[in-house]
Amino acid sequence: PALGNSMFPGDPDWTSGYEIAEGAGVLIHDSQYTDEEYDARVGWGHTSFSQLVEFTRMTKAQRLVTFHHDPSHTDPVLDELHAGMATHGFELVPGTAGLSLEV
Repeated sequence: PALGNSMFPGDPDWTSGYEIAEGAGVLIHDSQYTDEEYDARVGWGHTSFSQLVEFTRMTKAQRLVTFHHDPSHTDPVLDELHAGMATHGFELVPGTAGLSLEV
C-alpha cells in the first residue's frame, strides 16, 4: 500500500487499495519483506510486515491472511514475523500452502 511513500501511513484516500479493502471481513495481502529488506526494494510492488499491519488497521479489516512471503524466509523467521503482528486488533491468519478458510 505504501508504493514507496516514505510518509506511509497517510491519508487513506491516497493509499493504494484502501477503497477495496476498507471494512473487509477477510483481507488477503502480500507480506513480502521485513522493514530492513523493504528499504532496499522500494518500488518493487510488495509490502513490509509493518506496512501491512498499518494498512490492516487503517482499513479496519477483521481478519488478515498473509501470503506471498519472501522465499528466502524460513518457517521460523515467518513464525517470528507473524508473532509480531498478532496483537494489533485484527485476527491474523498466516498463509500456508493448502490453507482453507470459511467466510
